[in-house]
Amino acid sequence: MCNGQVSGEVLRTRPGVTFGQHFAAELATVKERCPELALVREDSIELTELGRTFARNVAMCFDAYLPRSGDEAGRYSQTV
Repeated sequence: MCNGQVSGEVLRTRPGVTFGQHFAAELATVKERCPELALVREDSIELTELGRTFARNVAMCFDAYLPRSGDEAGRYSQTV
């Protein structure tokens, strides 16, 4: 969130794992829920200018503590 981008290079230390494969579900969620906030590429994700303001909204797509089914149980992170 601080740098406004994540490169697939961070996963290069794990043989056979690519950024797009590892985060396929999360990247699909970003594309669906907030396409104007982030540029999703095969090997990276980068916040747009507007996305920098709403970085937490994009990060929520990757938050393991948020429910995926719309159930409010276990909700720890929120945006204002």
